[in-house]
Amino acid sequence: MRSVLDIAPKLVRTLRNRVGDTRGFTLAEQLVSIVFLGLLCVVIGVGLNAALNAYRVANESTRANELLTRAVEEVSDELAFAPSVEGSDSKDPITIADCEFVSPTLKRPVVIGNDPNGGGITLVLQERETGTDGTVSTPFPRVLVASSHGLTVQISDVAFNVNKDNNNYQYTWNYTIAVTLQGSSSVIASTSMTVAWTG
Repeated sequence: MRSVLDIAPKLVRTLRNRVGDTRGFTLAEQLVSIVFLGLLCVVIGVGLNAALNAYRVANESTRANELLTRAVEEVSDELAFAPSVEGSDSKDPITIADCEFVSPTLKRPVVIGNDPNGGGITLVLQERETGTDGTVSTPFPRVLVASSHGLTVQISDVAFNVNKDNNNYQYTWNYTIAVTLQGSSSVIASTSMTVAWTG
């Protein structure tokens, strides 16, 4: 059996011969390697693009769910703790869409709605303000939940319900909140809620 020491000089001679070889690669070998590298770059580019798109979609979805959660909390608190609601004194079961209520934060009559410019969910004051010069103006809506990070939050189907059950009255609010991309109608996250009015 030959030892490693017997093989080493032959291996060194073979390597020295290859290093000293000046022939290089043939044109066909170079073309094959260029085509292979080009295909490898295309595969890496497509994979990277897919990964970036997946990251973008996951990031948008996460931000949309965070905005939706915050909107549900803010709107639920505003509606549930309203000191008074239009139609709450009804003795018959009724449903009032987009009704007026007294905001617990502003302490004034409002209707909840959306900013026409996509700025978010607003409280539209129902009182007119009289200035010191006697002019009467409608105050600007107050933003309750602002749109952010390229996402628009909107509320719809707001309704106040009075239900009678064995001489007991139940008061609830129903509403739907949706989060979309700004300038788009595709909904990323949405929910429909029913909240008990505690007023």
